[in-house]
Amino acid sequence: FDASMAKLAAAFPKRCSIANPEDRGITIAQLDAVETFVVQNSRGWVDTETHEQVSEANFFDVKDWVILPSTLEFDCSFVELVATHEQPPQWFCIHWFGEPIEDFVRCVRGHRDLRGLPSYTSYWVWAFAERLNANEPAENETSFVRALRMVDGVMLVLDPEATAFDRAWCGYELYIALCEEPASGTNDAMRTLDIAVTVSPEYVGAPKSCSLLIDGFTKLESQCRLELATALRSARQSSFPLSQLQRGVMVQVHTAEASDEPTLTRILNRILGEPLDNMPPATHERYTEVNGRLRARIARAGWLQVRAAGSLDDWGFPEILAAGRAEKQAWDLSHWQGVKATDIRSVCVGVGEHAVRFDLRCLELPSVDDVFFQMLGHSLPNQLSELHFNFGGCESVGDRGIAALAVGLPRCLERLHLDFSG
Repeated sequence: FDASMAKLAAAFPKRCSIANPEDRGITIAQLDAVETFVVQNSRGWVDTETHEQVSEANFFDVKDWVILPSTLEFDCSFVELVATHEQPPQWFCIHWFGEPIEDFVRCVRGHRDLRGLPSYTSYWVWAFAERLNANEPAENETSFVRALRMVDGVMLVLDPEATAFDRAWCGYELYIALCEEPASGTNDAMRTLDIAVTVSPEYVGAPKSCSLLIDGFTKLESQCRLELATALRSARQSSFPLSQLQRGVMVQVHTAEASDEPTLTRILNRILGEPLDNMPPATHERYTEVNGRLRARIARAGWLQVRAAGSLDDWGFPEILAAGRAEKQAWDLSHWQGVKATDIRSVCVGVGEHAVRFDLRCLELPSVDDVFFQMLGHSLPNQLSELHFNFGGCESVGDRGIAALAVGLPRCLERLHLDFSG
């Protein structure tokens, strides 16, 4: 034990004090230092719960063998051992604690590289940002909300089994991050969601890899013409396993697992807006709303992959999207050469009955013709009051298509913007 503590003290001396947990992001270089220490020193570690030998150190092991002992003397967070000043995060990480630390760091490093982010980019990771020895659960469950108010986006890190979708705390963080009504003066409604997953090797001896779904275009792709950027994005994201998305669009926060019953009780009561020590009901309309909005957000992240594999109707995607109850829906099908009239029907079903505004962008699509417009007019939800359509470069649309769209316009429509200029 003394030798282990000496190694920790040498590797991670106290460097600074950072008062607010939300300012304790961690950089890739600092994560690399953690990974290196674990690789070099984890032989001989045992799981503190099962007392079995640790074969691949996960966050539970890192907490027990690195974070808690190294921060005990100073009652600080781990970030205060590796940073020299405040590190406000740009990204917020959501992950399962049972994920191997090497897989997690690989995914975060891959995200940084793919996004073209600067080396000083920091990620908010609960285990490293909190003062875990302080034993302040109330603080631990609210500081992440303050951190979320600061970040540009959310990174969901999945293991090969997508276990995070079965964990109540991960589901709760996802809901707060992506679906809860934004606080006044924040930009929460526009927060980016990127998803990274560890991919198991195809054959024995091959290294693990990571695959990422990036919301929008990468820095490199955004410098290309739209047609080329779209093709590059489709090729890049084609390796993301559809099974992970399928797990995500089936998420049920209220039946997920937690580390203990009191934690699950607090999470469910926070969702319900009830006193934290109440006994939460097994079923509630609020659960249905939360699950619907969360599934819809994940479905939006992966709809390109699902469509490329077959149809948007796969797994009931249109109905999943509609259950999100979004008041504004925006879709961009630009340069998607395989788009069909049936696709726009699926998109319109996904708009749902709660939306009041629908933005649709379809640039330079030869398959957008009179039949496409007829299907669009026939499928538009009647409650929509505002439509913004951009069909620049779609030269196959004629008078018949425009007339068919006009006949199908929603009865509640107050504003229509129709652009064919590009």
